[in-house]
Amino acid sequence: MTSAHDVLPSLRGLRGVAQLAGESAAFRVACALEGAFHALTESDITWSSDVRERTELTVGDLDVILSRSEPHDALERRADAAIERWKALGVQPWTPGAGAMASEGQGPGELDDEAFLSFAASEIDGIVTVLGESLAKLVEDPMDREPMKAVLRRQRVLLGAARLDELPIVAETLHAVEDVSRIIGRMNVGIKDEWLDVFRCARVVLEASAEPLARGEDPPHTPALSRLRTYRQELLERYGTDDDPRVAPLSDEVPSEPIPASAPPVGDDVVEVGPAEDIQNLMYTGQAALRRALELRARLERAVEHDPDALALVDEVFDLIRLGLQ
Repeated sequence: MTSAHDVLPSLRGLRGVAQLAGESAAFRVACALEGAFHALTESDITWSSDVRERTELTVGDLDVILSRSEPHDALERRADAAIERWKALGVQPWTPGAGAMASEGQGPGELDDEAFLSFAASEIDGIVTVLGESLAKLVEDPMDREPMKAVLRRQRVLLGAARLDELPIVAETLHAVEDVSRIIGRMNVGIKDEWLDVFRCARVVLEASAEPLARGEDPPHTPALSRLRTYRQELLERYGTDDDPRVAPLSDEVPSEPIPASAPPVGDDVVEVGPAEDIQNLMYTGQAALRRALELRARLERAVEHDPDALALVDEVFDLIRLGLQ
């Protein structure tokens, strides 16, 4: 059964988004609801049919305000009524810190530290959920672009936050997801496993960030963040950026002319073999071999991700591979 304490993170997130967007009526109603649920957790009031009714009425007011189905003045009066509804029980709107929007001198788009971190933690929780759902769909259908678009839509609000740069780990992670999504968007091919590892690492990094932020602490540096940085850099070097729109050929691209199943790979760095030779004798050489090794890095790291010493060895080996490609 959901407790009042379980509802508070969602209410903090709602308050933060409303404040960030400068939606005064929505912000004030969110503060009223948050004050009510804080009162419930602190036993200042107890759950009853009366409290349930007041909650339902307040949620109804919030629905109308968010739909903007009434004139601005009417929405503000509705917010006033929601606040008075709880004041009748002795519950004041929640105003965390001196910088809350209700405090004198605070601009509607500004957030105090506690409110901003709560907002960020709530947004990250939502992004993590969508990332998990989208990863499962992408594994099932690597050509489906909708799951990737869902992730980009979900992280748009946090990416637009003026204070996002104060959370460098979170900002870096969101931008990495954006960069790799743009690469994928330019290429009409199935999403490769190494690309999915960017999303997997981003999910781990964000998941590790939400709880510390909710406590007012900095997110930790994790091994997943190091791997995310490496994947992002390698993919940008290989496929280019929007400013340098190179699109390197992928091993799973469909050629214009069908190649018989018995034919070997063709390329400058691939050994040619006669049609009678066994497929096991096909080998990569030179830079093609090194590029293939880079493609396998993600799988190798997943196999040893719980062994820090092994991960360090992987880093060293692939640093040498990159040097060989220069």
